Amino acid sequence: MLAKIRNSLCNFMRGRYGLDTLGNFLLIIGVILAFINLFLGNTVVCLCAWLMLVIAYARMFSKKYEKRNAENVWFLERTTRIREWLNKHLARIRIRRTHHIYTCPGCKQKIKIPKGKGEVTITCPKCRIEFTKKS
Repeated sequence: MLAKIRNSLCNFMRGRYGLDTLGNFLLIIGVILAFINLFLGNTVVCLCAWLMLVIAYARMFSKKYEKRNAENVWFLERTTRIREWLNKHLARIRIRRTHHIYTCPGCKQKIKIPKGKGEVTITCPKCRIEFTKKS
């Protein structure tokens, strides 16, 4: 039964554009606006949420690959700096779970040291200054 439903869904989506970065963004913003609308009860917020969701699903079910791809490329070009900044900061947050990041007092180089090693003497790879820190 489940295999039959999955096959019919696959057949329906065959030849359709599907989900991309712009579609994900529209879906996330639509859901966030719908959640905000629960507390505000504002019709403008509600309309914006529905508009984002409808556009996201219309793009997902579209058969016009070239147009949807051009829209996605346009979105990616406009948001490159924001996405790079966000990815850089998320990577820092992930690294800080397992490592300490210290700054060299001489050259301000950032040095990554694993947590839980006790007191360690760090030698800067750039200027060779040694300093002691607790990990």
